[in-house]
Formats: sequence, C-alpha cells, structure tokens
Amino acid sequence: MIYVFVYVGEVGYELLNWQGVVRKFSRTISDDDKIVVCGRSGVESWYEFADQYIDISSVELYNNSVSDCHQCYYDVGDHRIRRGGIIDEMERGILEYIAHKISFEGDNRVIFSNHFYAGRGTIINGLQFGNGSIYGPPHRLPIEQNEYVKFPAGTHLKESIQDRLGFDLDEPFILCQTAWRDRVQRSKVIIDKSTIVKSLAKKVKVVLLGFSTGKATESESKFDHIDNCYNIHVSSFEEQSCLIHFAQKCVFFTEGDFRSHIYMPPMLGKDVYAIASADIYQLHSANESTLRFWNDNVFQFGGQIKPIVYETMNIEELYD
Repeated sequence: MIYVFVYVGEVGYELLNWQGVVRKFSRTISDDDKIVVCGRSGVESWYEFADQYIDISSVELYNNSVSDCHQCYYDVGDHRIRRGGIIDEMERGILEYIAHKISFEGDNRVIFSNHFYAGRGTIINGLQFGNGSIYGPPHRLPIEQNEYVKFPAGTHLKESIQDRLGFDLDEPFILCQTAWRDRVQRSKVIIDKSTIVKSLAKKVKVVLLGFSTGKATESESKFDHIDNCYNIHVSSFEEQSCLIHFAQKCVFFTEGDFRSHIYMPPMLGKDVYAIASADIYQLHSANESTLRFWNDNVFQFGGQIKPIVYETMNIEELYD
C-alpha cells in the first residue's frame, strides 16, 4: 500500500502535530508499504522517513488558500468557504498534480489533513490524522500520537550564505527574525524592533532574516535596513536552518499573535528568545502553561522557547 499524506494547514500545526503523527505511523507499516508526503515547498527535511516528498506549491488553488489549523479555507466575498465547492476543487487539483509524480506503483490511500474538519476523520493503525490542538489545556497537544526528532540543519549552504552576508558564520552573531500576517491580529502592540536591534548591534553582529514560505496569505519576515546589521532574505527552510544553526543566539519577534516561526530554533536544538507583547503571552497559544508543555514534551533536543515580554524587557538579558 502507498500511503499519501497531503498537508494543507498551518505551519505550526504541521510542526507540532502532523509531521509527528505521520512519523509515528511510519513505524507501524510493513517494509513493502510506502509513504509519500505532499505539502509546502522546502520542508522535505521534516519528513526524513518518507519514501518521497512532493511539493504542491505550484497548485494554484492550494497556494492561494488560507491556512487554518490543519485545514484551509477561501475568502469569497464576506464568507469563508471551508467545505465542498472550491475545497473539493482544490483537492482534485492536488490529486491530479501528484498522480503523475508518485514514484511507486500500486494501490494508494490518500489522507488529507483537512478531512477531520469535514467530518471525515481518518484513523489508521490507532493514530488520528488531522486532529488535536497544538495548544495547552484544556485542548492539549496529543503527545502520545506523535514522534518528534531534531531537524537537520542545512549546513551545506554555509559557504553560499557566507558569500551573501560577507562574513564567516563561525563568527559570533545574533539572528533576528519577525513574522507578520494580516489575517490574524490578536494583539495591536507594535514592537520597536529597530531600537532593540540597534542596541544588540552595538555588542555583536546582527543578521536580519527576511523569510517567506512562498505560499500566499502566510506569515512573512521583513526588516527595514538598519545600520551596522546584515540583511538577508531566504525562501527555504534549509537556508533558515543554516543560519539558526550557526547563530550565537536567536532573537525572534512576534506581533499580532504567537507565530509559528518561534518553533523553528527549538526543533533544531537551539534556544529562541521570543519577544512578544504582554497580551500575547496571555493567549492560550502562548501562556505559561502552553510554553512549559511544549518545552517539556516537544522541544527535547537542547533548545527551548524563552519568553521575553516586550513591555518589561531588559535588553541586557539578551546578552547573558
């Protein structure tokens, strides 16, 4: 049997739930079975167990969908379409696209991440796909359904990134990244990133990381030019992971919500100093209980989320 897992949801839900469940499932099948994973561009390294990874970012309807938990939706006028119609059309488009790209012959079973929400929950070998919140009580991430591993860093890109930046990545530097998404704004606080970065740059080199997944409607990182800092824009997880790996420290800003870029360094075994407003740290997605649960149960590779409250922060704590 060829099991084809198609992910159409948010990056955070993919990192903390979907990829972990699919990995655990891979331990339950026979040697003759195959696993094909389909999803966003540039994250093949999250699925080291898969027999094949298919990038579906060129499927227009998928790329223009709005990620939401494990599912996706479309804005049509004043309505959000989550079922039938254009969603079914998107799935047909994905199936047609991957039909000619699967490297194996034989019967296949396709599991879409959004089918749980359409009343078509998928349970195979005792594992639930597309279900489970990633947040703290009362809807705690189902750890027992997941198997996590430390992601590999794209260190083979070191020389090319050094050439772009103009310095050796073995030199001490702080990596800064932010994230902004127009669609989800649970906080109106705007962080004065420039002042913080300028203070850091007085002590050590600072790399300002611009990043986008390439998928429409998702968060992106963007910095204005700041004197004495190094700007670089990347579009792949491998490039991002290389910079995270070599950084002395990762100082990530998050505005509007607790964005999923914060999870990247801990999945690579690196601490991340997460600067967010006080009201964001009151949300169920980022409160003390949720962060402690993730740090204790998911991020077990040497890196943790270290919350920094913007309104009361002391810049010196980033130098320790």
